[in-house]
Amino acid sequence: MPDNQRQQFSRGGPPPKGHAGLSEPHCSERDAHGRAQESRQQYNLPTSQEISDILKRNGEMMVSKAQELAKALQGLKTAQLRNFYGSLLLIEARYRGLPKETIATELQLLCPKLHYMVNRPQGSVARPLQQCFDALLSEAAKQIRGAKDDDSARAIARAVFEFAEAVVAYHKEGGQR
Repeated sequence: MPDNQRQQFSRGGPPPKGHAGLSEPHCSERDAHGRAQESRQQYNLPTSQEISDILKRNGEMMVSKAQELAKALQGLKTAQLRNFYGSLLLIEARYRGLPKETIATELQLLCPKLHYMVNRPQGSVARPLQQCFDALLSEAAKQIRGAKDDDSARAIARAVFEFAEAVVAYHKEGGQR
């Protein structure tokens, strides 16, 4: 790159023609939403209505979506899935004595763990898990905070734990190591 172009570029001017990456426009929210819809269809992830049904402990919906998610996680090692599930079990072990606001916060704090898992080397196989549980945990936290009492909140949390348990069971059934 000639010095005059380098100086102009370093002062905030337009990047030189053919300069990789920096001249590309940023993704719009519409593009991101389109990609989310595309991956939701690709992995057959639950819709918002199906997530609501899961949180209402609709057994048929829980089983079918757990089977589909487990199938989408074929390349994920059991140890990776159990690491996430173990974090859920720690919350489950103490959620009975927690107020609903704390339960909601604890569940939401699992989302960063999923993002970390996906962004590790070879973690992209966990993307369906991350996308499904991001939506599920977010909706669960919202419903828990809006629940009329702690017992109702605990029932919603229980649905999350049961769904995760079903995913682990079907993943194991699929013969994953």
